[in-house]
Amino acid sequence: MERFLIPEVIEAGGRYTLLAVTPGADGRVVAEYDYDTGRGGREHFTYDCSVEGGRFADCVGRYV
Repeated sequence: MERFLIPEVIEAGGRYTLLAVTPGADGRVVAEYDYDTGRGGREHFTYDCSVEGGRFADCVGRYV
């Protein structure tokens, strides 16, 4: 978050919107997001994450 999402997305006027969280393999979850650059660009991502202490951890992102 501190290295990418905040400086490169939030502070630049963009935003991530969480669309869904579904069960994944081996106790992991898949989080699906839309990304809006704040300047008209949009992208769609999924992240395969473990959950530690109620938070996403060890996430692997995929551009869809």
